[in-house]
Parts: sequence; C-alpha cells; structure tokens
Amino acid sequence: MNDTIEELLRGAYDVHLHASPCLSARRATILELAAEAREAGMKGFVVKDHHFSTAPAAAMAREVFPEVNVVGGINLCASVGGLNPAAVETTLKMKGKAVWMFSLESAWIVKQMHTPGFASAGVYKKIGVDPQNAGYSIFDEAGEIRQEAREIVSLCKQYGAVLETSHLSPEESFALVKEAKRQKMGKVVVTHANQDVTPYTPAEQRELAELGATIMFCMNSYMSKPGEPGKDPAELGALIRGLGPEHVVLATDFGLYYWPTAVEGMRMMIASLLEQGFRADEISRLVKETPERLYFS
Repeated sequence: MNDTIEELLRGAYDVHLHASPCLSARRATILELAAEAREAGMKGFVVKDHHFSTAPAAAMAREVFPEVNVVGGINLCASVGGLNPAAVETTLKMKGKAVWMFSLESAWIVKQMHTPGFASAGVYKKIGVDPQNAGYSIFDEAGEIRQEAREIVSLCKQYGAVLETSHLSPEESFALVKEAKRQKMGKVVVTHANQDVTPYTPAEQRELAELGATIMFCMNSYMSKPGEPGKDPAELGALIRGLGPEHVVLATDFGLYYWPTAVEGMRMMIASLLEQGFRADEISRLVKETPERLYFS
C-alpha cells in the first residue's frame, strides 16, 4: 500500500492548510511546507490565514520553490475590513486564488462558542475567537445579502477565483451559493463541511452540490486535540460515497503545532481512503483533478 500512497501523493494538492507566518502557533512555515511538498512530489497547496491575505507569502514561496504551485487568498476578517471588495481585488491581482468568507469573526462561530457541547470552543478561543464580539454576517438588517458580498462574488467570477463559505452559518452559505449561481460564478466551495463548527447535514450537502457548489471535507476532523478526541475516519468515506467523488474536494486543514505537517496529513488521508476501499482513480479525482480545476487553472 505504501507505494500506492506515494504515487497518489505525487501530483496532489492540499487546498486548505495553515502555516507561519501567523499570529497563532503553527506546525511549519510556508517555506518548510513547500520544501516538504516538493520532496513528496506534490504539485501545490493553498494556504489560508485568519488575519491577513496570504497572496504575498505564497508569491515568495513560488519564487523559492518554483516546482510547487503555492497559492494564497484572503479571509474577510476584521483586519482586512470584513466585506471589503477593494481588499479582495488587491489579493486577486496579486494572483491570490481563494476568497474565504469570515472565519474567526463570523457571527455564526461566535454563536457556536456560546452553544453548550461545542467541543472546539477552547481551540477556537485560543486562536483568536472573541466570544464577546457580535461577529460579521453577509446579511443586512432586512435579511438580504449585502451589496458588498454580491460585489465579491462578481470579483471572484472576473478573476477566476474560488469563493469559499468558510465559517458562515448554513443559512448564509445557501444564500451565498445561490447568489453565485445567479451570477453564473462556477467556482464555489463549501468549506470543511464535516467539521463541528460548520455542521452541514448530508441532505444539506447534497442540496448545496445540486446548486453547483463543491463540498470540501478535511482530515483534521479525524485528529485529536487536547481534551477532544477525533472522529472516526470511516465517516469521511461515508460522506464521500454519499455525495459522489465528483462533488467533493479534499484538504487537510492542518497547521496546529501538535499535529504532523500538512504533507503528512495528505498521506494519512490517502491511506485512510485506500483502507476504506476507494479506488486509486477516485482518490486521484479528489486530490488532483478537482483541486487543479478549481484552484490552479
């Protein structure tokens, strides 16, 4: 099996990971990850940060490691002004390829922090969620999508970027995906739909896929955190089979310092899927063809 894992890792992409420089402690720097990805034969990765655009760091990583297509994007956090079309366009002009809706300042995640039984509350507080913050929403006071959000959808279409739901509520995500469909913007990803902070039921995942979104599942849900066990990785296989590999993209969402690196996380995820009976061509679609179409074309 090891040879098959390595063959599937060669040419693969991780479309969601975290790296230093960062305000939170991270397992590796963007250059360390690029070096490891080159050694493994990976074709590239997408680096996200909760506080600033990663497009400049990604550009420098490409200069140092031209064999690895490292791309960045912008998360619509307080430090970039929230729903800020000007900041989005600046990132996309710098070859950023992803626009993430709010994460740590999302009104939805703040609500989750006050929900009894939210197992990741401690981790999210440690990386910067302020439970006293009201948080951002894409909805205005009348419950309509804000004009700035519509403009950001348009910019993603114009520059061929991927629009991600990030940490929006399910209700907001449905509205955003429908707005993207209305604008005929084809690159929309529902971010880490298998995580407890963004809980989409299988039925909701299917409906979002039918609306044109690609559903992202991440390996980090199956990793333990201090005081929090990981879920059974068999869930990942069941979720993929429930939707069909054609509607799914995979990523690690690794970066916490007590986990292995994201490159090793890709190995673990590929190994888990092989163990669950997925064919090599199915896994290749999940970690090679679909990521390349969305983020690297």
